Amino acid sequence: MAFADEVQAAAELAAREVAPAVVGIGTRGPLGSGVVFADGLVLTCAHNVRFPGRSLHFADGRGAKAEEVHFDPALDLALVATDTAGLRAPRWAALPAGLGTPVLAVVNPGGDGVRITLGTLATPAGALDGGDGLPGTTGFEHSAPCPPGSSGAPLVTLQGQVVGFNVRRQGALYWALAATVDLRGRLEALGRGEELAGRGWLGLVLYPAPMARRLRQAVGLEEAPGALVRDVLEDGPAARAGVRRGDLLVAAAGQEVSSPAELHQILVQTPPGTAVQLRVNRADGQVELTATVEQRPSPTAFGHHFRRGRRRG
Repeated sequence: MAFADEVQAAAELAAREVAPAVVGIGTRGPLGSGVVFADGLVLTCAHNVRFPGRSLHFADGRGAKAEEVHFDPALDLALVATDTAGLRAPRWAALPAGLGTPVLAVVNPGGDGVRITLGTLATPAGALDGGDGLPGTTGFEHSAPCPPGSSGAPLVTLQGQVVGFNVRRQGALYWALAATVDLRGRLEALGRGEELAGRGWLGLVLYPAPMARRLRQAVGLEEAPGALVRDVLEDGPAARAGVRRGDLLVAAAGQEVSSPAELHQILVQTPPGTAVQLRVNRADGQVELTATVEQRPSPTAFGHHFRRGRRRG
């Protein structure tokens, strides 16, 4: 079968088997997408439903309110309890690790209708190295075109099996969490109401290491180890300590930081309430700062408090 025919068959399969379970999250504008995870539960990104009153729009025309929500703030995911009668959760599958593996994004931005687009893995599946997540969380970038409101949407193989979930846009690409056995277990525990392991929190969003390298190259700077700060939460621990957007964080709690993943590992091991020394590089030199690590708050506490109004996902 020619590749074009294979893609057409895959899109038709996704339209039959996956699209009916893809849900739009909206109220004012295309806030996001989601997908049926299990009977009575819809999986989406936490930032899509952090405020009350968000509406669910099902592919069959039904609507509902996102009233009972279980948050996983460490991964920016949420399970919304709602009536999913007649809808079957799509099958999950292990993601092939190869660069260039074809994937289909099945999105329903704000309930404006399902779109299915084709892309490929732009990075091999590996440790999620962006501004959110726990160490060891598997993620990847993909090139399937996704309109605004696509966070929370599933990524599927040409065989119609879910291999990931959109988390946030990164330039022309999208970061996705891989649909691993560990992630499913974590979400099943969340759906049962169990308390999930979190991590210490500074109120930062960091550029993924590959994007940080590209940004430095674009302005003629040499590659340097560290975690490049993309956003700082107003009134968060880092903001109170004096961390700024554009800072390169190179040490925390007496340990060198060469990547966002290393900072995540330090924060996991640091109890809330602990004061830690931070060392950051700026254009005018190196600065030492002190921040008190906090427990990561619920997504409902975030609002739109990142400086200059940037969205997290």
